[in-house]
Amino acid sequence: MSGLVGDYIYTDELGRPVLRKLRSEPKRFKMAAALHRHDRLYWKSGPRCVERYQADWAMKAMLNLPCLLDALRRGEPVFLTEGERDCQTLSSLQKVAVTTNWQGAGEFTRQQAGWFVYGGGRSQVTIFLDRDDAGHWAAWQRYSLLTEVGVAPERITMLRPAATRHKDLTDVAQEGLLPDAFRRVSPRLARHRAEAYGAVRAARYAFEWTPEVVS
Repeated sequence: MSGLVGDYIYTDELGRPVLRKLRSEPKRFKMAAALHRHDRLYWKSGPRCVERYQADWAMKAMLNLPCLLDALRRGEPVFLTEGERDCQTLSSLQKVAVTTNWQGAGEFTRQQAGWFVYGGGRSQVTIFLDRDDAGHWAAWQRYSLLTEVGVAPERITMLRPAATRHKDLTDVAQEGLLPDAFRRVSPRLARHRAEAYGAVRAARYAFEWTPEVVS
């Protein structure tokens, strides 16, 4: 794949590959699903490959799932990034449990949120978001679903880059992950920015959007 810059393997709870995402520049993604046959692994791509070969994981896959579940079982802090690149960046710099969801930050599902109550929901969950409205929309969706499945609101922290020159966690990391490099985002602010972004999406795509969808 021309210009390949990322190869992300999603696994089940035991570390067995189920999904794969290849990222190239300019920003494009190619998806593949694992086919396990006769003790061999085959990667199947093409339209609807995920639904055909790994339908059970289409709505619940999380990157670094075994590591995530181990940290949750121990009650250790876990970190949820906007995408795979940020996940890989933080994992390479800190020995912590970092994850992101398969479909993209704005497509977080209740099934994916459900993993975070593993171990009794004792872990602190930090959500890293991009500075833009889309980032706040995705963070609010994640926050809402996490609290719906039973993660206590006081255990969730949302952080965005403090400096306007930084779009995301990876931009920040290029200059160093200093304590003041991120600013805390309150649920109220995240919801406000999410509602504003939802109104823009509604006008752009001509469909009805209401804040109650993510409340």
